[in-house]
Amino acid sequence: MASINQNLSIRSLHLSTRPVNALKNYGVHRVKDLLTMPMFDLLKVPNLGAGSIAEVSGAIQALKTSLREEGDDYFFLDGQGYLHTDFILSDLALSNRCLRGLNSIGIYSLKDLVNSSLMDLKGIPHFGKTSLRELEDLLKKFKIIHFNQKGPLTAEGFASQFILHLNRALEKSSQALYRDLLVLSGKFLNDGSGPLTYLDILNQPKFLQEVYGLTSFKIALENHVLVQLRQNRCGLTFNQLEDLGPSLDGFEAFLQDLLAFLVQEKKILFHRDLYYPTFPSILSCLDIFFQERDRQLYQLRIQGFTLEEIGKEFKLSRERVRQIIKEMNDFLTQEQIICQEDSYRYFIQNYDLSAQQFEKIFQDPLAYGYIQTRFNYPKGQGRPLKELFLDPKLPDYALDNLKSLLNSSYIQVEDDMVKKSKFVIHRYLLTRYALDQISFLDYFSIYKQFMTQHKLEGHPSLFVLPHNLMTKLSGSKEILWSFGRKLRYYPFYSYDFSKLLKGLALDRYKDVEYSTRYFFTRHPQLMEAYDLRDEYELHNLLRKICPPEDYPQIQFLRMPNIRLGRGHRKAQMLELLDLHSPISSHDLARLYEEKYGVNRQSVIATYMKCLEPYYYKGVYDKEKKILPPEILEDFQGQVTEDFYFLQDLRDQFQEAYPHLDPGYINSRSIRQLGYKVYQDYCISTKYRYAQDFFRSILAKEAMYSEDRFSRKFWSLANVISNFYWLKKNFSIFHYDSTTIVNLDYLKSLGVSKESLVSFLEAADPLLMNNRTFCIADLKRQLGDEELCQKNLPDSFLAYLLEDHLDGICLDRFYSQGLIYRSSRHLSPEEFKNCQPLWP
Repeated sequence: MASINQNLSIRSLHLSTRPVNALKNYGVHRVKDLLTMPMFDLLKVPNLGAGSIAEVSGAIQALKTSLREEGDDYFFLDGQGYLHTDFILSDLALSNRCLRGLNSIGIYSLKDLVNSSLMDLKGIPHFGKTSLRELEDLLKKFKIIHFNQKGPLTAEGFASQFILHLNRALEKSSQALYRDLLVLSGKFLNDGSGPLTYLDILNQPKFLQEVYGLTSFKIALENHVLVQLRQNRCGLTFNQLEDLGPSLDGFEAFLQDLLAFLVQEKKILFHRDLYYPTFPSILSCLDIFFQERDRQLYQLRIQGFTLEEIGKEFKLSRERVRQIIKEMNDFLTQEQIICQEDSYRYFIQNYDLSAQQFEKIFQDPLAYGYIQTRFNYPKGQGRPLKELFLDPKLPDYALDNLKSLLNSSYIQVEDDMVKKSKFVIHRYLLTRYALDQISFLDYFSIYKQFMTQHKLEGHPSLFVLPHNLMTKLSGSKEILWSFGRKLRYYPFYSYDFSKLLKGLALDRYKDVEYSTRYFFTRHPQLMEAYDLRDEYELHNLLRKICPPEDYPQIQFLRMPNIRLGRGHRKAQMLELLDLHSPISSHDLARLYEEKYGVNRQSVIATYMKCLEPYYYKGVYDKEKKILPPEILEDFQGQVTEDFYFLQDLRDQFQEAYPHLDPGYINSRSIRQLGYKVYQDYCISTKYRYAQDFFRSILAKEAMYSEDRFSRKFWSLANVISNFYWLKKNFSIFHYDSTTIVNLDYLKSLGVSKESLVSFLEAADPLLMNNRTFCIADLKRQLGDEELCQKNLPDSFLAYLLEDHLDGICLDRFYSQGLIYRSSRHLSPEEFKNCQPLWP
């Protein structure tokens, strides 16, 4: 809208007749009246309907935009007489419902609110009269002071720009300072030297000298200094305070005089080149607020005496002492009492400091005990002491003390500090040199070299013999061992192993002996999620997380073998021979490997001795029975399914014919029944290949729950491989964590294979490595994609990404709704450091 004279009639805005008449009847005749009219008064104008409100609100917005283009700006004057350039709405007294509504249309500050349209506000869902009334009450608390930065400089324009200049550092200025600046700038503008600019006046030394002499300016800067020091109780240098002040010529000398005055008045403290806020010590606070007995009791506590020791001294119970100290702490908190010793809270809260280390660094014998007594910060959860060395908040004197402490207790290793502790040194070396498998002898050589390099060979607490070190490392949960005495560091405590144990489901295996290779090869995704690299590491890890007292049914044999219940390899070999006799040793070893995971060379070398009675001319043979004709015909009528586990078939036969020998069910008789025999199961001969059966049954139903098939069925390698083949070929999909749907089901919802591929192709370039996101964010980014318009659950899209895009991880963090992309699964600490893809 072009610039318009504010004294013109509101008819000049070309509004409809109805809103013009309604406004005039309400007393609004000129453009100026309309601009000064409070936003929410539009709702109070009689005969002004929703359409008219929208029309007038739009006109007001256009006028405000035009004025801003002409250089108009403004401050907010609060009830205490302070000028502010703006406010963040979350800092003001607004309800959460009101804040969420405003944020949903991009209104975050008070200026955003003032510049918004009334119709924008009315268009917010569930933003009713209560919220509008809340905003109306808020705007009444502030007065808007306008000024124009264009045209000839006026006293008001200069004072406003100077306030803006100051408020870059001070955030707010008093109205008294604004009035003093009006008078002062008016004097310089009227001195007869002709038209002046803002910089002409600001660069005059005489002007700034008079500014520095203003009482209102001194008060503003004094308050600013006190606020900054109280926010930085560990102290600030002069240069830091100067950087936090306004950028004005001669400000350094003014600040020096101001700080000297504040020190003299004991409003601040100056010690070892640092300025501090003044607060009483904890002992002074105790003298002021508490009785003699309670003072003594509290003082003993901060000196390190136990509750029981204090109770004996004052003839009180331990619980009563605890109650008295709690009541004293509650009083200090309720009255917002701050002590000198509180300046150290930051360090005790954020760093892992013992009382002895704290006293050596800060030379204060009471502060540590007081802060722990009052606030009880958890120990052992802060950052390591060596990181304190780089903290800019640490005073110079404390830095010198810290260096002395570190030199006596730590070793400087490149850019790192390593504590002189056997445990810490080994952890450092393991995390540096043993992230991949390394032989024990190579690791011991690295340890000896480290000790020699840092002249620690004579240190008695660090000396260790090879066999003692191996025993120590074997007992550590953070070390995984593999074949050939190889080891590597493993971040054991960063994992939650409940998902691993649930996935392996060891409790469902009864009386059987396996190699952990069986589980390792059948659960590749679990092994990748837990970064397990071979069956030996899996065996070693299970020993650590399945102690005998919690898992008495599990016996850990020589790596990598594991016994569940009373299983035994001899019985398992005989069972296989019963089913597949006659058979060569190599074929039998292959079958045993497929069923129990044991390497076939190991089977041939050590497992077949028990079968010597059945060996003849390179073949193991055990006579197999066939079903009598009448039994065959009868049992064929009972066996109607396309798929059976062999054991289930034996159980069914024994139940039907308890008087017959169970040996009648063998590979030969099963073929009589019309089935092909595989390792643990058989499939009807109407299927040419096993994969034909598995793909047919997995994709047959439009929707089904995973538990429609037993866990035993899902444990079959052939089931898993065909299941993932069907998923990769867009035949079946995870709808949620336990529900499977096929493509026909999706087509019934209007979802085509082409729309799935289009969604994946659009999402792939957006999803960056090591950045977190949620499905809702991704849908907003891909709003035009057809798939995003369908009523599909977020879980469907999440599993679709995981199945078809490389590196998409839905691990334990998906419970928080978060997904990430990475070449490997991240630990909780690594995940915490990931930035969101779309903030």
